[in-house]
Amino acid sequence: MTVEQARQRLLALIEKHGGYVPVAIIEADKQLAVNREVASAAAHELATEPDITAGEETDKPPYWFPYSFLMRDEAAA
Repeated sequence: MTVEQARQRLLALIEKHGGYVPVAIIEADKQLAVNREVASAAAHELATEPDITAGEETDKPPYWFPYSFLMRDEAAA
């Protein structure tokens, strides 16, 4: 899996879940889970997009994914 493929997969999950996808769903995705480093790199890339919010909750259990959620802000798109 390339970073671009992981990025597209994350965007598809955001879309599928109505603009908000929590870490539990992301980490349960088999395609992303077997490519953790690539998926994390894609998430960091997405976090720089103006229409994507990457949440970092302080009480998030220690998962492999770097954010507690990804959310698309349609108003910023």
